[in-house]
Amino acid sequence: FELALPILALLAMVDISLALLGRLNSQLQVITLSFPVKMLMSLGLLAALGPILPRLFQKAANPVMTTIAQLLSAG
Repeated sequence: FELALPILALLAMVDISLALLGRLNSQLQVITLSFPVKMLMSLGLLAALGPILPRLFQKAANPVMTTIAQLLSAG
């Protein structure tokens, strides 16, 4: 959840801004513009979060690995 939330929030903001832009300028083709803008923003956010992601993965994996170790030692 912590990994996906920043990207989901960014995509929601991009969708809202594109919807407002489409309402303000009705001649603008928002559908042809939305995919490249969303892709560029998502990749940019992932690149910015790159140094943080290993710590988040480790934090999420620690309880799972502890549970697996307990199950293996009990069996």
